[in-house]
Amino acid sequence: MILVKGDDQTFTHYGEFSQPEVREILLSLIHHPRLESIASSYNSLWMGIMSLSRDSSFLVTREIRCVYVGQKEYATVDPSLVDVVGTDGQGTCVGLVIRNPRNGMISVAHIDVRKVVEIGLTQMLSCLVDQDDENDDVLDVHIINGYNTARREDSDNKFSGLSFFICLKIIEVLCKSTRRFNIQTLHILNRNTIYDQDGNASAKFNGFLVETGTGSIFPTKFHETTKCPDAFIRNSVRLKVALNCPDWDGNRLLETYDTRSDKFCITPYAWDKSFVEYCEAYQKKSDREICNILYTVPVNENPSIAEFGRGKYAYFIKHPDWKEIFPGGQPRIFVRTVDGAWRRANKHSQMSKRTADDEVSMKSIMHKILSNM
Repeated sequence: MILVKGDDQTFTHYGEFSQPEVREILLSLIHHPRLESIASSYNSLWMGIMSLSRDSSFLVTREIRCVYVGQKEYATVDPSLVDVVGTDGQGTCVGLVIRNPRNGMISVAHIDVRKVVEIGLTQMLSCLVDQDDENDDVLDVHIINGYNTARREDSDNKFSGLSFFICLKIIEVLCKSTRRFNIQTLHILNRNTIYDQDGNASAKFNGFLVETGTGSIFPTKFHETTKCPDAFIRNSVRLKVALNCPDWDGNRLLETYDTRSDKFCITPYAWDKSFVEYCEAYQKKSDREICNILYTVPVNENPSIAEFGRGKYAYFIKHPDWKEIFPGGQPRIFVRTVDGAWRRANKHSQMSKRTADDEVSMKSIMHKILSNM
């Protein structure tokens, strides 16, 4: 069930939904006066940069305990263990934040395809609420970013693109749930769309950060230093293999962060000779072909980012044996240090120097690309 606090109207539905019915509810929420006002205020915020350097927008007197959520991942955090949680690099992806005001627990998901929404919501709720508790908590919900890919001249009466269908699915699943969800922020689609001089659409904000102590949300871009731990393995190696693995359940969000122990556990993902051969063929494609493969709206992407795309696949060519990255088939486990950083726990299975050097090389490539944007 969906509700907006201060309004007696609720949105609920049992059984099958038609797309026009869900669309009508979505439009009702987008144009709700309270949600319009909140979206307008959010849209006027300045986008900060989350960084470990001294020019960080969120630099404090001690190290921030941060959890970064990558594409297709979700994480549920305890405010007593984590200061901030967030994600970026969304583009047409949509961010979903659910907070339990009673205990302060927060779950964040980076949703890149509609089919993960249904099971993904169940995953997010698993640590947010006690499934056996009869306390009918009203959960706060923020649906953030994504944009309307329709051209400027069509945007007033047309929604198009992946973001729209993800948003429809989120609204459908929330409406059909027996739990009560209070929509706090709905900064999506046209609210997050800007246009270039030719009328092409793109997202104004691509990321956000949640302060766990207050539940406040800010538009944010994460510096590479805060996309930890094991960002390259999580967001490049694992994601690429998962998308090309027939045994992977594409209906679920990827689980990486353990809520209770405050640690990351990157489970092993294997690749075989045929995938390495695919990567070799990929290297021969043009920059534009690579952008078409990597991005849902390639016209909005910097062509130089194709270099980063090639680098991702080159990684598998250099490391054809997946056990070089996951020695003994064991997960890569990271625990938090006293200063808020992350440390590899299973040191006996550290990656080779060549593997580590490749990760450093990829980070430098990405830093160069971001500097030119």
